[in-house]
Amino acid sequence: MIRDIKENFGTQVFIAVTGGEPLLYDKFFELMEFVHDEEFRWGMTSNATLITPELLFRPDVKPVKIVPMKNGARAMRFTVGIMKKMSREYV
Repeated sequence: MIRDIKENFGTQVFIAVTGGEPLLYDKFFELMEFVHDEEFRWGMTSNATLITPELLFRPDVKPVKIVPMKNGARAMRFTVGIMKKMSREYV
């Protein structure tokens, strides 16, 4: 499906990953690595409880945008705080 999208529309399409909690899908990283390798930009909607700095800084996955669901706003603020603290280690 991703290759069909690329063939028909190019890589200017933004892939939005939604539905429940995407990070619970056991092949999430494998799929997002494929999307990244195919040169698509992507983002996801998440409740933010499973987002870690390691996820945000994975060079093989690299989300462009993460939107917290309403109930995930508190977890996202916490995650962003951790991300800012940890980002110094990855620069």
